[in-house]
Amino acid sequence: MSKIITSIDPTAKYTIKKTLEKDGVVAIPTDTIYGISVNYGNANAIEKIYTIKKRRKDKALPILIGDLSHLNLVAKNISSNAEKLIAAFWPGALTIVLPKKENLPINLSEYDSIGIRMPDHQFTLELLQFCGPLATTSANISGRDNPTSILDVVMHMRYGVDLFVNGGKTAGDIPSTIVDCTTSEIKILREGAIPTNKIFEVIQ
Repeated sequence: MSKIITSIDPTAKYTIKKTLEKDGVVAIPTDTIYGISVNYGNANAIEKIYTIKKRRKDKALPILIGDLSHLNLVAKNISSNAEKLIAAFWPGALTIVLPKKENLPINLSEYDSIGIRMPDHQFTLELLQFCGPLATTSANISGRDNPTSILDVVMHMRYGVDLFVNGGKTAGDIPSTIVDCTTSEIKILREGAIPTNKIFEVIQ
């Protein structure tokens, strides 16, 4: 049976970690919208996210990290453009697509790349530092409105999520901007909370 806890519960991080270790799916707040998360290396748990969201298998799952030292666990060949964007916008609402490490589960991403973000949210950063990187995507059925409260998440995903973490209303309802940094010329794959012009100001 699904359980709801609050992010201010002193045992929250331990409860979340225990749930994740049992192949569980956890709904968490971020600085943009609510997401559903699983351990990034757990192929069985990753498969659950695709089922819950009714998400196409050709849409890779991004990864959230809580410390720059975790970047090398999931990505390689980090370009100078990526380093500039990381310095300017992390933690924050920017997902950077980078060449992925070969040992990641294939159902995390069918491609040679993976999206990575460090959220600007105190609880979630502490959680990521405690649990390690998490495969995380918006806590809604694909194509539906972005969830900004735990009530939104429960309404979207009443079944399939093992643990809901109530962190209050999120700061915004716009998802992260996604930038492809796998080649020498960056590409904006989705304009979100960070405007395109701000991205190119940093690169130039």
